[in-house]
Amino acid sequence: MSNYVEALGRRFYLEEEEGALVYCGVLQIKESSPNTPLIEKAKKQLEEYFRGERKVFTLPLAYKTTNFRKRVYKEIEKIPYGQVITYGELAKRVGSPGAARAVGSTMGANDLMIFLP
Repeated sequence: MSNYVEALGRRFYLEEEEGALVYCGVLQIKESSPNTPLIEKAKKQLEEYFRGERKVFTLPLAYKTTNFRKRVYKEIEKIPYGQVITYGELAKRVGSPGAARAVGSTMGANDLMIFLP
């Protein structure tokens, strides 16, 4: 299921598969479906985030990608709001020291922006 949602004047395209969000973007042009409970929950959390009321999202996320990228995304989920680390540090944390460029590429391919910054 997929749909566009507006959150405080920002329009997002959200996609859900098997009970988890798999995509969040701003430039998709696709046919919309009726909002599911998960899409409604995501919309509400986006609105709270943009109002400064939410720092952590509590939504199921699914990563349709390689095992390496899944490890990177799972590690990113552990980084608290407002904290930053380098791609090199993230590569070490996922057991691939020296793979900073691969981590950077992974982040560039992130389909769940905002939910997984």
